[in-house]
Amino acid sequence: MAAFVADAFLNCYTYLFAWNAHNVNLGVWTAYLPFHNPAASSRYAESLLWGPPMYVYFCAGVAIVGCPAYFALRSHWPRLSNVSLLAIVFVGEFVFDFAVENAAIRLTHGYAYAQTYGPLTLWAGGQFQFPLYESFLVAALGLLYTWMRIQAVSSDDGLSPVERGFDRWRPALQSKVRTLAVIGFCCAATILIYHLPFNWLGIVGASTAHLPTYMWAG
Repeated sequence: MAAFVADAFLNCYTYLFAWNAHNVNLGVWTAYLPFHNPAASSRYAESLLWGPPMYVYFCAGVAIVGCPAYFALRSHWPRLSNVSLLAIVFVGEFVFDFAVENAAIRLTHGYAYAQTYGPLTLWAGGQFQFPLYESFLVAALGLLYTWMRIQAVSSDDGLSPVERGFDRWRPALQSKVRTLAVIGFCCAATILIYHLPFNWLGIVGASTAHLPTYMWAG
């Protein structure tokens, strides 16, 4: 949910991520986020049914699937290095995002990429233009979630690196500290690895999609 709130940051400076105005929505909160450009529109339909699930299956979901995939690969090819195994998982997550997102934007018209960095964009200028860095950033974020989960599954105490040291707190606070540590990691990782790079590449990009009126910002 924190990532979904931060999702509106993608359009803080200019309209990069277009939503279908017919989505189930309550408007958008972009204007209330830090660093919002007053000249950028905050009148568009941030979908309540698209956003939260996407952050579940592209982040936590790929980690849940990526862990058994990682261990299956390690069991099948025990001589492969850890970097090689994680690289294979990364490629799988990249392909997953590329296939799912392209199917979603073409079959449902739920959202689109309004402005992208042209040299890294497929079908540039069309409604269904797709920035390859979207899949790269999603896969990078998913891989970090996967790696953190692998660390927890592989450790004797079941702790991920971000939870270690919780026992220094009073017993009554320890479970809360562990929970907040994980949430803090997820928020920081999502913003730093996905939101900021996507925003920067979109702002410097000049490939503008030809969008139908129901995807224009008000």
